[in-house]
Amino acid sequence: MSFLNLKNKIAIIAGGVSGIGYETAKLLLQNDVSCILWDKNEKKGKEVLSELKQIGPFLGNFESFIKLLLGW
Repeated sequence: MSFLNLKNKIAIIAGGVSGIGYETAKLLLQNDVSCILWDKNEKKGKEVLSELKQIGPFLGNFESFIKLLLGW
């Protein structure tokens, strides 16, 4: 699939540890887009982050998972 020129851009993906967010992260990483995952499930986020780091770039040595804090 061809994207606009997103190489060397950063995507922040809400709900990135499962479903559409996860698949979007995989697709973006395969096209040289750096990703930050944002989700409420920290445990699964860390697991998915390890898996996705094998596909493509994240943000160097920075943490690329941010726990989403919901008010309810």
